[in-house]
Amino acid sequence: MTIGDYARGKLSLICVSAVQVETSEALAVPLLSALYLCVRHNAYVTNTKSHSAPPGSTMSHSTEYKVGTFLAHSDGGRGDHAQDDYAADVRDLDPSSPVFGAALVVRATYLVCHRLISSWKGDLQVSLAALELLSGLAKLHSVKPEAIERKRAVRWICDYISVQCGRPPQAHSRDLHSCVVAAYHCLAAWLCPALLADTDCLTALMEVVELGISGSKSHGKPGEPPKMKDEKELKPVSMRVRDAAESLLMLILEQGGGGSWCRLDERWLEALGHGALRHFAADGGALLSLLEEPLANSQEPQPTLVVILRCGWGRYAWSLSVRGAPRCAQRGAASCARPVNMLEPPPRAPPLCRPLPASPPCAVDSAFPSLEAVLRQLNDPDAPVLFKLLEQQAAIEKRVKDNEDNDSAAECAPPEPVTEFQTARLFLSHFGYLNIGGDKKGCAPRLTALDSSAPGFHSALRRLDATGSRAALTVHVLYARAGQRHAHDIVANSHRPRPRIHQHAARSRKLILQNVDLLLQMFTSLGRGVCVRGHAGWAGHVRGSYDARAPPRPAPRPAQNTDNPPPAIYDGTQQILYWSDSTDEIAFVVPSGNEILETEEKPGQSDSLKSYVDGPCASTCSKGVSACVSGWESCGAPTYARSVSECERERGERRAALADNARALSLELDKQQPAPSNITGSGRRNRDFTAKILIVWLEDFEDHLNLPVDDLLRYCETGVSWRRQEVSVVCVSAVRGGLVRVRVPAPAGVLADGALVAPRALPACLRRAATHLARRTRLQAELYQPPHVRRRHMIQEIAQQYRRDLTEPELLESLFRPPA
Repeated sequence: MTIGDYARGKLSLICVSAVQVETSEALAVPLLSALYLCVRHNAYVTNTKSHSAPPGSTMSHSTEYKVGTFLAHSDGGRGDHAQDDYAADVRDLDPSSPVFGAALVVRATYLVCHRLISSWKGDLQVSLAALELLSGLAKLHSVKPEAIERKRAVRWICDYISVQCGRPPQAHSRDLHSCVVAAYHCLAAWLCPALLADTDCLTALMEVVELGISGSKSHGKPGEPPKMKDEKELKPVSMRVRDAAESLLMLILEQGGGGSWCRLDERWLEALGHGALRHFAADGGALLSLLEEPLANSQEPQPTLVVILRCGWGRYAWSLSVRGAPRCAQRGAASCARPVNMLEPPPRAPPLCRPLPASPPCAVDSAFPSLEAVLRQLNDPDAPVLFKLLEQQAAIEKRVKDNEDNDSAAECAPPEPVTEFQTARLFLSHFGYLNIGGDKKGCAPRLTALDSSAPGFHSALRRLDATGSRAALTVHVLYARAGQRHAHDIVANSHRPRPRIHQHAARSRKLILQNVDLLLQMFTSLGRGVCVRGHAGWAGHVRGSYDARAPPRPAPRPAQNTDNPPPAIYDGTQQILYWSDSTDEIAFVVPSGNEILETEEKPGQSDSLKSYVDGPCASTCSKGVSACVSGWESCGAPTYARSVSECERERGERRAALADNARALSLELDKQQPAPSNITGSGRRNRDFTAKILIVWLEDFEDHLNLPVDDLLRYCETGVSWRRQEVSVVCVSAVRGGLVRVRVPAPAGVLADGALVAPRALPACLRRAATHLARRTRLQAELYQPPHVRRRHMIQEIAQQYRRDLTEPELLESLFRPPA
């Protein structure tokens, strides 16, 4: 054990003790940030030592500490006995232990959970910081997902939600609901398959989901009878809490979530030569697109149905086929023949049927006239035809009866599979959407047919597909050399991060190269590189994200060394750095300057800027950008970004002239702009501003005072509306000793302003800080809607605008006809 390891362990214990006894809420937030950095660093060191240990070595130290004290005081306050027990547990942590990092993770989890319920539940900032810390600790617990500590932490957070939602009505406020929403997000970070397989833990999760959606639990206080679902009145604490509980419920049903986005849509099927689809709206919150393929496989004809399901949680594709026999059976039942009997069965004696005696005549026989007499009396001209048919039928029956004794038993074989029938009707009937002859009870129909031939229908589907089911965030990464003050100089560094060092350089060659190496290491660790074309997630800009068509081919760039490519290749044109989990996805983009050059090099584009102002937010859209056909532009809605505020001195006059003529230009463009869609989802999104985050690596840390942020924002267009006060700049700079200093805004979650971070922990801390900054912005926004709520509203608007007013018989009749 080195002196550094011993000092690191002692500092971690001091930080745990400080969090344990701190009573000032202003100091609790930076202490929680320091605790997270200590726990993460020690966990990394312990994990590295365990992997480097020789085979056969054992770890005698146990990570099972005295957790009975925590469970005994889970409902208590901040008593003296609890504080003494916590201090004793901290003293039990031995920095020289080989599993000190794992033990510190467990101890920090219990400590923060205890103080969250007992001391911090009334303060918004401390509660949010504690919940963000627990979200970060969940990733450290993932090495042992079945451990009991993970289950206990989830129970603590569930108890915190129950306590906050159970407070009296006069104590409820927006800050309280923000804490509850953050707690639901924290639970989403702890989900894993091993946790969901535990019955008790799953029960606790479903109870808090029920509490968030309905406002109460079915199982109330002990002794009270449980309330059934139809007996409860839906009164959620707030709509934000209900939306967060619904999101957690969907993650539970998806067993952790995080699946990739399905890329199959109508355009792919049309390109493959398939016919038209049937479109339906189901249950007011899902869209069904059905493609019927009567002969899907020429070798083995089977009726096949392709279902594209769009709901608030994404887009999914199913392929279903109807089989009349198992897959192992061949046509004609040749593979499942009847076994042959080895012994001849004995001949059966014909049954003896004695004729019944003739019944004696009676008066009833003469009471009913015969058929011949009635027809003769009516003098019906069709009587001879009827008599002829009767004679033919009698002859057929006599011939069949005579041949019964000569017929041999025929082998039964299954019929040939039917290939011509309506698979869409069969699918809808099996899933309960066609309740033929059932009791409707005056409720609205579950299934509504949509008119796919109406103008704007497919554009509306493209807009729906361009709205992701997870919270999307774009983080722009920049590199500023010492003394740089202009935006174009800072952006140009992405093409050549290694400067030419002269003899009279201010810093030594070694320090500058070390700084650049740390920068490139951070770039490659922020996420994995993906190509924008074909990427199924958020790509940094609305025109290339999800299933939007690929942007136009960029102008050829000069050849560069492919072995060591510059960061400018991740400028969002062809590649990005991508990271995602079950609830968030981040696209890291390195601006290269091509965003501005492509607009300024083309003549006449300075006259095509359209100014759009929505409250304190200004946005611009150029024809050069909107020329790229995508899911957002196909409906006529322009893409939005912030307006040009300031630029370099040489472009000042042109910017001033453009600002003077902004209104006149917008009026001219309004005449050329096509009629917008009637769907109001785009207007809601324009008012729903998103956070804009910049990560700037500085050679000189003092240059953060002179960063041209407004000019840099011109290179950070994402196509989504934003406001200047929601821009966050995270400055990173290397210091002597191999550490990295970070300057962040005040509510940055696990990172505190001025913190010193190890380079190996920097990418994970930056990702978590960016995610928490975006979440804080969403919690403070008045009009923010979660992605699944936004998609649900868009689906309801599509169903309302393009519905076909068909009765139930007309709907059934349309299923027997081919789609238009």
